Amino acid sequence: MTLWELLAKTGSQLEMHKEHAVLLVGLTGSGKSTVALTVAGDLKNLTVYENESGSYLIVDENQKIGIETTSRTLVPELFPDPPNNNFYFDFPGFMDNRAINADIAANYLMKKVTDNLSSTRIILVIPEDSLQT
Repeated sequence: MTLWELLAKTGSQLEMHKEHAVLLVGLTGSGKSTVALTVAGDLKNLTVYENESGSYLIVDENQKIGIETTSRTLVPELFPDPPNNNFYFDFPGFMDNRAINADIAANYLMKKVTDNLSSTRIILVIPEDSLQT
């Protein structure tokens, strides 16, 4: 996908949303999309499994979430939560290994999102294993 295609893909979401939002940012694979789907109440395509070690794995039937080092989120994606009047933007992961054009588009669009909002909060999502000593 070209830089221009990436930029055009998200334009309509940015123009229509001018209120407040929570931005979910972090490393690729840290769980930003999982958090966005969960807090926005979009659980219909998520299934939770317990593996042999007792850890839990969340599987998304739409394959929006993953646990690899290439982000599945190409541009900021809006997850509205109308009952609670909350709006979440899921951003592409930091240190994605796709290409420089994806990094340029993600940073440009992050700036464009924040310019269009009246107030912004940021949640830094980090993987649990990075907290262990």
